[in-house]
Amino acid sequence: MVHVLRTTIPIAALSSLLLGFTLPDTPAGRVNDFADILATETEQTLEQLLARYEEATTNQLVVVTVPSLGGESIESYSISLAEKWKIGQKDKDNGVILLVAPRERLVRIEVGYGLEPVLTDATSALIIQRTILPAFREGAYDEGVRLGVEKIIEATTDEETRSRIFSGYTPAEPDAPSLLEDRALWGVVLFLGALFLILFLDQARGSHTVGRRRRRRIPLYWWFGGGSGGGSWGSGGGGFSGGGGGFGGGGASGGW
Repeated sequence: MVHVLRTTIPIAALSSLLLGFTLPDTPAGRVNDFADILATETEQTLEQLLARYEEATTNQLVVVTVPSLGGESIESYSISLAEKWKIGQKDKDNGVILLVAPRERLVRIEVGYGLEPVLTDATSALIIQRTILPAFREGAYDEGVRLGVEKIIEATTDEETRSRIFSGYTPAEPDAPSLLEDRALWGVVLFLGALFLILFLDQARGSHTVGRRRRRRIPLYWWFGGGSGGGSWGSGGGGFSGGGGGFGGGGASGGW
């Protein structure tokens, strides 16, 4: 499974470069899996958990995965995302962003001003190094993200609040090998099939002649949208949006 996942990451990255990726102006929800590395069950479970976390604390924690950082450092990308989405309450600056960039193999926890005293840079680094990265190195993105979210919640709540948030909570246990391998394999098959068809049509058009004049070939990149604007990832859902929270670069980053 790990081999399949790691093989498909470059393909996903190539697709994102060809089609383009633009970060939406607002989050689609509390879990924004733009890189498509999480199982549906994981997304749904985390969405519910993060909603309960916000209800109990007013803190806003969002998960974001992206196909590519576009050449930026993860710190620069993360703070730009924080400024754009304004996660957290305006008067409390209590937002947290868990950002994952599988192509660059980087992860970051971005912490709002108001939570820096409890979710310190050192604590964020420990969560990344001891909890998230070991899972990511095995290709277990669902587990790494889920455990990372749980640790962030634990670090920013007291025992009584944690008890309420996690009451009745059962971590998603999707049939990860089957689901992720099927998704990966079908992605490879569809990508290669489309590429073969495009190359075939491109070659056929290029070699076809009318009289003594060769017909103009349609460039390969045209079929992929040729450098036009970024792909659409859909609009927000569930009525979730940032509350105007501020960030100042607190947090930590890591790679695998």
